Amino acid sequence: MTNVVKHAVCSALLLAVASGCGKGKNPAAPGPVPPPHTQSLNGTVSIFGTTRLSLTIPRSGNLRVTLKWTGDVDLDLYLTNSNCQALYPVETCGVILASDSVVGTQETIAQNVSSGEVFALFVDSLSTTQAATYTIDIRID
Repeated sequence: MTNVVKHAVCSALLLAVASGCGKGKNPAAPGPVPPPHTQSLNGTVSIFGTTRLSLTIPRSGNLRVTLKWTGDVDLDLYLTNSNCQALYPVETCGVILASDSVVGTQETIAQNVSSGEVFALFVDSLSTTQAATYTIDIRID
């Protein structure tokens, strides 16, 4: 390659780079990350009973629902479609997610969600001797 050709190529590259710079414009920067949506619900589930809660999603993101309780009871957490009015029989309810550990005092489910979706949450008590109070923490990141 001759010096003239090299000079022409370098000049063209310099001109192309320089023309894209400045002019007061910056490349599009990512927008601010919205703060997480958080909500806590408290309730009581009866002996060997279920409690249904409606959940409307206020923003898109990763939904995380945590059920916590104290005492010597076994509670389970279910996320179903909004049409489900009674958890049992489970086969007809449209269960999307379930957390049903037999140990501990916490159940957690996670699901990607879109703004405006509607679900039902169920707290299910397997205790045959006592009712239980609980807290549900909802977070969408």
